[in-house]
Amino acid sequence: KEIENSNYSCVIIIRGNRFSKENELFFKSMDPLKIHWAIDSISRAKFQLDTGHISDYRYVIDKSDLCFYNGDAAWLPLGYDDSFKYPNISDKDIDVLISGSVGKLYGSRRNVLEKLGGSELSEKYNCCFIGTTGSRFRDSAVKIGNVKWLHKSIPLQELLKYQARSKVCVNIMQDDEGMPVNPSFFSIPACGSCLVNDRRDYLNEFLIPGEDYETFGEGELVEKLETLLEDEKRRTKITEQGKQKVVGNHSMKARAETIISRIKLLQGKIEE
Repeated sequence: KEIENSNYSCVIIIRGNRFSKENELFFKSMDPLKIHWAIDSISRAKFQLDTGHISDYRYVIDKSDLCFYNGDAAWLPLGYDDSFKYPNISDKDIDVLISGSVGKLYGSRRNVLEKLGGSELSEKYNCCFIGTTGSRFRDSAVKIGNVKWLHKSIPLQELLKYQARSKVCVNIMQDDEGMPVNPSFFSIPACGSCLVNDRRDYLNEFLIPGEDYETFGEGELVEKLETLLEDEKRRTKITEQGKQKVVGNHSMKARAETIISRIKLLQGKIEE
């Protein structure tokens, strides 16, 4: 009703939901330009296709989802939310932080967490975890050894504070063979922590490994963490360069500007 009784020139749908037949027919016939942003991988939330297929232009956070559209789509991961006040903490009391779900779609993250917990590194340094499998029963089977399990679920603003308190944050993407980019990939550098991510070449489109962040492959994480923790100069350089790159290019304000430019192009107000 809000759209029907207005004179909007553009409607942006973020994630979306399944349409009733009536709403689908209305959405197809309405005059405003329709932009859809799939902010979850389509393999995990297929209902996003309902909105995507009847939109004029689409954005996806998972690059592999571009295959669902014959052009008229672009890869646009969520950036860091610059509406939050990102803490600036120089005296960091957490050496290594891992956060996020360790449920069935995140077996790699759980495996890394358990290996870290069983390593000598977790005895030597203050290593922490925030996350859950999604149930108390399954949580009880997660063996984190010397890693401190700080919280199971906290608000985003609190997570950002923990990221800011950490010298190094380990980030690991989901396990479904797509090309997703989760929000922590950008929020960790924005918070002033050194990002260490599982090695995925497609991420290099946003940050440069070895300069803006570090990567690790099978069996490499513990050694890489120890090197970064012992070499403060190198860790600080990566942290500062990562923050500069993210703050300059990957804020939600920058994402909004990208979408607005596309809207103007589609409306013929600017040339490509």
